[in-house]
Amino acid sequence: CTRSAIGVDASDIIEQARAVVAHNQLADRVQLHHSSLEALDLPAPLERVDFLVSEWMGYGLLYESMLPTLIHARDRFLAPGGAVLPSACSLLLVGSSHNRLAFFDDVYGFSFTPIAEPIRAEAAVEIVPDDTVLTDEATLRTFAMLTVTDADLDFTAPFALTAHTAGELRSLVLHFDTDFDLTAHGGTSSRFRTSPGSPPTHWKQTVLYLRRPLPLAAGARVEGTLSLSRNGNYERGYDIAATLRAGDGPVDTQIFSMS
Repeated sequence: CTRSAIGVDASDIIEQARAVVAHNQLADRVQLHHSSLEALDLPAPLERVDFLVSEWMGYGLLYESMLPTLIHARDRFLAPGGAVLPSACSLLLVGSSHNRLAFFDDVYGFSFTPIAEPIRAEAAVEIVPDDTVLTDEATLRTFAMLTVTDADLDFTAPFALTAHTAGELRSLVLHFDTDFDLTAHGGTSSRFRTSPGSPPTHWKQTVLYLRRPLPLAAGARVEGTLSLSRNGNYERGYDIAATLRAGDGPVDTQIFSMS
């Protein structure tokens, strides 16, 4: 049974949370603080907490995420042997024939492709139909919440995708898995997914539209790297560089922005 809980939020939503706590007569066990985590001091005599629970994930897992803030709170407040929930998150990649930008190829008989090109440079957040997925999935990175560091949040990861269905590869699709594991504390484990084949969430999927479609036969292999680095002008935004090659074909590199 939880002895006490501390809630922290820098926005005015904390006032509605206070009303809910009071309405359920839990004010003696739940303390709420209108503050950023960086500015928070635990109420005396508390020095450490046993659990940290945070919904920090952003689009494409890392865009506008609060993971750096969670890392700060973990290092400052979590007691030895404590747990963080979610306990781990994995960023994954699949190849798809999905191409929303095809709309601009023929707009009442006119080509509007010049409008599509600036849009292509931006990573798109949208629902990708599961029947457009052409490949298996590759895990780009898994972040364990007890050990992840701020330096881990900028990285380059290799990937290899194998087509299970023939078709034109028109986009790379990012999604993530979120794990909750309390087995070390006598609890259970569970996972939810944001993949195209999973129930939709507000995170949807993050789509990187390729400028040149790649025809794939079933069994064809696509290899490359994906680099994610924080944007110099907006620290919660990301620049994405995708380098890929299908079979013995040419190597292509594209840059995308999430800002």
